Amino acid sequence: MSRRHRLTQLRQATVDLNHAVQHFDSWHRWISGLVPDGYPTGGDFDRVGGGGITDPTASTAVRRQRYAKVLNDAERTIDRIHSDLRHLTDLLASGPQRFNVAELKRSARCSGQVDATCTNLADGRRHKTGLCDRCWMARYRSERDAS
Repeated sequence: MSRRHRLTQLRQATVDLNHAVQHFDSWHRWISGLVPDGYPTGGDFDRVGGGGITDPTASTAVRRQRYAKVLNDAERTIDRIHSDLRHLTDLLASGPQRFNVAELKRSARCSGQVDATCTNLADGRRHKTGLCDRCWMARYRSERDAS
């Protein structure tokens, strides 16, 4: 798949994650409220057809297990998402360091110690001083004349 498709997937994942963050708490409270508290409230016995579970404790346990499974699945999914995002972050950081082009340009320019308006490159053998050749020669001449 193309890079553009992957970026689209990441953007959609961001939208989905933001939605999940906004609604998870209220959803969790709602599902938790549906989980029976464990005290039987009555049977699931159908008096007309004669079918169903006559044991209210078993009926409560089945309903409790269903909603508890939904909550556990949600928690495991959140754990997987968190783990996968940490892994993706580590992968993105594992490559070689990027070059800061602006910093390289700034460090390659003349420092302006001799001429503040100089924008020449500080290249050549005199670049270790941070000066371009013209400014280095100007400073060398002024120091030579002063001595």
